[in-house]
Formats: sequence, structure tokens, C-alpha cells
Amino acid sequence: MKIGGDAPFVYLPDIVFKQIYTTPTLLSYGFDMNVSFQPQMEEFLSSYVEKNPSVTYTSAKLLKEQLNSVASMVLVIGVLCGRSQISTRS
Repeated sequence: MKIGGDAPFVYLPDIVFKQIYTTPTLLSYGFDMNVSFQPQMEEFLSSYVEKNPSVTYTSAKLLKEQLNSVASMVLVIGVLCGRSQISTRS
């Protein structure tokens, strides 16, 4: 059985835990699901977070988008640095 992986993450802030538990601990819950259900779960979690602002989550989709954005930025910076080095050598 695979646990975590590409699963979304739901977070409760420590303030909420201090209110709920006498000995607060942070909680992270990862779950895996069939790919066909991921869009519905994304929609559910987005709606849940809007109604419960003390809860946050990070989905595999969001993490991949952020990683692609960073990779694109690194590529652009690398190209710009490479061009500036070529023009200074000429």
C-alpha cells in the first residue's frame, strides 16, 4: 500500500491545535486516491478551505505547478547568464 506520494496535504495551524488539545502536536495527513477522483477532491478541499480558513492544503497539482514555475525561472536565468558570458568574451 502506498501512503502519501502525490496526495494533497491538509494542515491545521498550531493555534487550532492549542485550542483543541491539551498537548498540541502538528498533524499532516496524506492520502492517495484514484486519479479519476482527484479533480473532485481538489474542488472539495478548495471549498472546505474557503469555509475553514484555519485549514490549508497543498496538492500534488499545485506542487508540480510551483516546481515547473521555479524550473522555468532557473532556465531563463541560466540562459541570460550564459548570454552575458558569451557577449563579454566577444
